[in-house]
Amino acid sequence: MYRAVHYLSDGDVTIALLGSLIVPSAPAFVRYGGFYGVESIQTLAVAWFIFIMAHASAWTAAYASSHLLTASAFDYQKYSQFKVIF
Repeated sequence: MYRAVHYLSDGDVTIALLGSLIVPSAPAFVRYGGFYGVESIQTLAVAWFIFIMAHASAWTAAYASSHLLTASAFDYQKYSQFKVIF
């Protein structure tokens, strides 16, 4: 894992170490997410909106709008069941 992230980050050791620590914590995030009311799909949607805000100035309006529509299509339902509205 470290070598792959190190290669993808153009040799940045800090990013490689951080990635090596974050990836193994994913099962704990999913397991304890239900206890605290934070669902994984909601975290994904928030991260996607932050990604859109960071890159929207370099995108065309149609491309940015398609990302916004797709990211906002996630619908949280009761009892931790998710569906995508289309």
